[in-house]
Amino acid sequence: MPYKDPAIRKAYLAAYNQRNKERLRLSKAAYRKRQPAKSGGWRKNNPERVKEIKRKYYMSEKGKAQTAKASKKWRAAHLEQSRAAHRLGSRLHPQWWQSGNSIRRARKLNNGYEKYSRADVIKRDRSICHICQKKVPAKNLVLDHLIPISKGGSDTFNNVAVAHRRCNLQRGTGRIPAQLLLGVA
Repeated sequence: MPYKDPAIRKAYLAAYNQRNKERLRLSKAAYRKRQPAKSGGWRKNNPERVKEIKRKYYMSEKGKAQTAKASKKWRAAHLEQSRAAHRLGSRLHPQWWQSGNSIRRARKLNNGYEKYSRADVIKRDRSICHICQKKVPAKNLVLDHLIPISKGGSDTFNNVAVAHRRCNLQRGTGRIPAQLLLGVA
């Protein structure tokens, strides 16, 4: 190739590919016919291996960074569509969206998690704060992790309880033994 400058070489190749579109298409089709194992056949024959390779890549730091960058770029380009999807999801599954941060943190620390209904926890605890044993109005109600996620607790139905927002903030991460207070009620 006569061009050593990368920018000029790129422009030359783009122009060449544009001029020879049909010829290149036929050449690629003939290659795929001659070499089926090298032209996508391996992916079809080894779906589990392909899945494992993709999983490893997306779990790697490079894959996570690239995925986050692509997601951010897409959200910036499709801002209204992204907001509409968020609104729809939060309306359809409010309990999952409210506990989404807890699930993410529990997964990150390998503490274990399960999807549970916020309404089921409130019903189980009869809207009574597990710390002060008083009725909790809906606007002040939060779900408190008995064993905090940061201390190795899981985000499961059995590890959350109803609490006042203020009581939960005062308790902090395990200053009052929550497990003992549950036995009082």
